[in-house]
Amino acid sequence: MQVATLTPVITPSTTSVAANATSLTISGFGFSTTLANNVVTLSGAWGSVRATVTAATVTKLTLANPGGLVAGALSASVTSNGISNGRRCKSRR
Repeated sequence: MQVATLTPVITPSTTSVAANATSLTISGFGFSTTLANNVVTLSGAWGSVRATVTAATVTKLTLANPGGLVAGALSASVTSNGISNGRRCKSRR
């Protein structure tokens, strides 16, 4: 039996995120449908924070807004099933 390893991929986005948003969405593929198997770190000028994944499909992760986000560039790094996307995907908010 052949087993493949799927690296999570974030689809780059330039979509603005509302400052008062209660959730954030990351689109891509290779995510785990088991919430605990997805680790997302958000970074910006304010520092870094691990986000809470509230919903997951193989193509989309929904995160609770960790609060404290400020206007500017927002980067996300995703690790699914122990495999990292290996880079940060940037978006403007």
